Amino acid sequence: MISPIRGLMTGLIDYAGLFPPASLEMNEAVRRYAEYRKGAHAPALGRFIVPAGRLGELRESVLKMAGRESTAAWPLSVIAGDDLEGELAGMVDLEAVTADGGETQWARIAALELRASRPQQVEERLALAGKRLSSLDSIEVYFEIPLDPHPGVFVTAIADSSRSQVSGAGRNAGRSVFAKIRTGGVTTEAFPEPEAILRFLICARDAGVSFKATAGLHHPLRGRYPMTYEEDAEAETMTGFLNLFSTAAAIYAETGTEEEWLALLTEDSADAFTFTSTSIRWRDLDLPAADIVAARHDFARSYGSCSFEEPIAGLRALAMSRKEA
Repeated sequence: MISPIRGLMTGLIDYAGLFPPASLEMNEAVRRYAEYRKGAHAPALGRFIVPAGRLGELRESVLKMAGRESTAAWPLSVIAGDDLEGELAGMVDLEAVTADGGETQWARIAALELRASRPQQVEERLALAGKRLSSLDSIEVYFEIPLDPHPGVFVTAIADSSRSQVSGAGRNAGRSVFAKIRTGGVTTEAFPEPEAILRFLICARDAGVSFKATAGLHHPLRGRYPMTYEEDAEAETMTGFLNLFSTAAAIYAETGTEEEWLALLTEDSADAFTFTSTSIRWRDLDLPAADIVAARHDFARSYGSCSFEEPIAGLRALAMSRKEA
C-alpha cells in the first residue's frame, strides 16, 4: 500500500526555476532539473515549466548537457502569454523536430498553461491552440483564472470545454482542460485570502474541474515567509502546500465541514498534524492514503515552484517531527 506521504508528493512539484523569485539562467535551471530527476526525491518531481518563447533556448541547453545522446524525454509544461498565435509557433516547431525521431527525443509537451481574463477566452484560446497543435488532444491544458470576485463563471467555462480523452475511474478522469490558481508571488497583492482559495476548491470540486496551483507554496505550513531571496525581502503570510493539498483531499473526499476545511487551510501549527503509515491526521480529521491518492489523481494535480529543494526539506522535517511512534 502506498504511504500517505508518497501519495501526497508523487509528481507534486512542477519545477519553475526560470521564474521569480529564483529567476535562474536557463543552463542552471536545466542542470538542477537534470539532477533532481536522478536524485533521491525524483518521484516528487513533475514537469519542467518553460515560457513558450524560450523553447528553442531550452532545447539547446538540454541537448548540450546531454551531449545529444538518447535520454528520457523531459515532460514540459509550456506557458503561453498574450501573443498565443506567435507563441504556439515555437510549440509547433518542437512537435516537428521530435515527431519522427529525427532528433533526440529530448522533451515532450505534457501541458499547456494559458490565461483567461474573461470566461469566453477559455473556448477561444482552446480553439486556437487546437488548430495549431496536433498534440493538443494528448496534453493537459490549464487556464489560470482569477479568484475574485468569484471563480464560478470561469470554472463553468472550463468544465464546459473539458473533453473526455479516455475512460477511467474517478470523478474527473479523462479531463483535458483544467484550472490554475495563483496562490502567491513577489508582491503582497499576489496573495489571495484563504476564503477565496476555499471558495475555488469547493466550486471546482462541485463542477468536476481539476486544478493546479502556482507561486507562494515553498513551505508545507502556512506562515509568514520572505517573498524573495533578497536579504531585506519583505515577508508575507503564505499558504503551505500541505495546507492546500490536504484541504483539497478533504474536500474531494467530502471529509469534514466547510468550517474545518478553512481551519485546515489556515493551520500554522506543526503540532496539529500527525503522520502515520496509513494517513495524514489533522486534529480530529483523518485523511487516509487512498483519499489523498484519489484527490491527487483526479482533482489536485500539482503546483509550480521555483524551488524543488525547499518544499522537500520542509515536509521531510515536519513529517519526521510529527511521525507517529
